Amino acid sequence: MKHIRIILCCCALSSAVYAQNGQPVQPQQVTLLKPWLQTENASGLKLSNVPVAGYTYLGANLENGDFKKSQQPEKDKQFMFHSSRYQPLKGGVIYGSFNYAQQYSDNVRWNDLLNPYRGTPYNMVDSIGGNWKKQLFDMEVKAATGLLAHEKLVLGAGLQYSVGTGARQNDPRPLNNSGDFNIKPSLIYLLGKKHQIGINGLYGFYNETVSFEVKNTTVTHSLYKLLGLGQYASPPTILSTSANRNYNGKRYGGAFQYNLQVNRWQWLTEVAYTSYEENVTDGSGLPVAGGTYKRQEYGGTSTWLYTPGTFAHRVSVGYQMIDGSGIESHQKLIDGFWKTILEAKFYAASESNARLEYMLVKNKTASQYAWYAKAGVSWNDVENKYLVPYSRQHFSSIRYDVTGAYTWSFGKYSGLEAQVYGAYQSNIDGYLNYLLMTSGTNIIAQRMLYPDHDYYTANMLTAGAGVQYHFSWKEAAAARFFIKLNGITTQRTSAPLIPTGPDGGRNRFVFTIGAFY
Repeated sequence: MKHIRIILCCCALSSAVYAQNGQPVQPQQVTLLKPWLQTENASGLKLSNVPVAGYTYLGANLENGDFKKSQQPEKDKQFMFHSSRYQPLKGGVIYGSFNYAQQYSDNVRWNDLLNPYRGTPYNMVDSIGGNWKKQLFDMEVKAATGLLAHEKLVLGAGLQYSVGTGARQNDPRPLNNSGDFNIKPSLIYLLGKKHQIGINGLYGFYNETVSFEVKNTTVTHSLYKLLGLGQYASPPTILSTSANRNYNGKRYGGAFQYNLQVNRWQWLTEVAYTSYEENVTDGSGLPVAGGTYKRQEYGGTSTWLYTPGTFAHRVSVGYQMIDGSGIESHQKLIDGFWKTILEAKFYAASESNARLEYMLVKNKTASQYAWYAKAGVSWNDVENKYLVPYSRQHFSSIRYDVTGAYTWSFGKYSGLEAQVYGAYQSNIDGYLNYLLMTSGTNIIAQRMLYPDHDYYTANMLTAGAGVQYHFSWKEAAAARFFIKLNGITTQRTSAPLIPTGPDGGRNRFVFTIGAFY
């Protein structure tokens, strides 16, 4: 859920922003007032004057509640480990992070993929449901050189690699393995003391394999190959032994940045583009084309930063537009080979997002803020279409949010920080016109499309709070140890549109212990 990710990011900010007199800094704090670090350009590490900063923690989180999407679990339990560090090195800078999560998802229905909400319409689902066990690994490395070419040029590169595996222990027993790899070469050219331009490329690929195995072969199961907006390939696949499906995608793109810095003013603008294409195949020995998913992403952000004295003002605006389409491949077995008899675009999706945000930071010292306050407004607009038979879904919403944090120091080696968060999301428009294929049943629409549409068009109120206590000893002055607890709740404030619509609330609690150094 997008709002949860935003809150956790806000709650993670604490304590120092800049290193001073050997005081340790959390890497998650470093990006707060450094706009280059919020771009896709790894070369910005060099121009951001980052301190030496390491961060390691162990944690656990629990999420449950009835107010959820149809393919989300009733309850999620996750145990996690994180380690990251900023390190200046021989005139350049390097950053690395590693995340591991062991996740237990209870009562997952209508979902056989690791992430059914990543955009593709070609999900595969069964009606049995059950509990999932997942392992997720994420690694990121970014590096930037020192100033080159008469101190006019900085080169850099970023690499992201994610691996996931998940399994369900009841028939038809889906087993998933996924990998996501991205590399982003970059550079920044200094036009003078005030102006810099940057550019970075993007190349990546995604792969996910889902295999099904049936232990009790006396029972058959139905697999539904979704096509988008409540439609599925009819009739469903009847499974009594095994089956598999493969998703293989490639992406490319890039971004361009312009930065102007005058005294205590900084203005940085970035525009970005990404193209993604994913092919779906069923089977292994003689694979059958299941469809092609294409997505184009266009976006831009602008950040203004003003740092007079002990205060800092940050204003940011952003916009993103996504165009997606699904091209179906209808094939027939002729002379032992699959021949394409029809290939056409049947699914279309578009999404627009915009955000305006203002943050005010009051610094206690050069390395610690006394408090910060942030307010933002976000707009989201989504339209999905299935062309034959024609169906259309549209929904849009606006979201208002505020965040605040305050710190207390207890001597030189310990302190406390409290954060609060609040948001309200209001539906602007909701429309759904669904027409069933004549050869199928509306089970997918009843169990997935209608409940999810009800979720997306609901009004909701979100509130969260977090507290962190950090401490150290004179013998370990180079590190700060911390204990942190975050909690967030989302409650629906409008009545469900259908009897089976999601209602009530959804809660999440996160507990972490670790150190920054």
